[in-house]
Amino acid sequence: MVSIGKVWRKMVVAVYRALPQSLSHLVVYWIKPKYVIGVVALVSNDAGRLLVLHHTYGRRYTWRFPGGVKERHEHPYLTVERELREEANIQARAIKVLGVFETPTTFDVAVLCEAVDIQPFRRNEEVDDCRWIDPVQHSEVKLPSEQELMIKMWREMMR
Repeated sequence: MVSIGKVWRKMVVAVYRALPQSLSHLVVYWIKPKYVIGVVALVSNDAGRLLVLHHTYGRRYTWRFPGGVKERHEHPYLTVERELREEANIQARAIKVLGVFETPTTFDVAVLCEAVDIQPFRRNEEVDDCRWIDPVQHSEVKLPSEQELMIKMWREMMR
């Protein structure tokens, strides 16, 4: 006996094949879930401490790594460099992607960055404080679980 699911899948594939490519891409776009892409910066100072920022809009986890939402057609490296300038007054160079993490609201790309020029922190509408934390002992700040995983990846890479 043939299941309804198999018949349905065969019909969908047949219709998909018959459509012009531009239309089939549009159908996939309509049907599939969408994700907001976030980019997170892991930047350390000369003492090997990681930068975290106190965000004004957070409810549960107000301390987080610098970062933000990737703009359309913006490379993740440019996003993270822009966010570090805007949020922390730091000129940085993105070095490499450490990993990707799914959060409740975004799909985050964690990027290792090198600080090129660290200027004095200036409060802004998004961030009102910053700290350089010890990547092993940082009980003074509570980070989201995916950012704790980012720290583990950073420590492994820095060995």
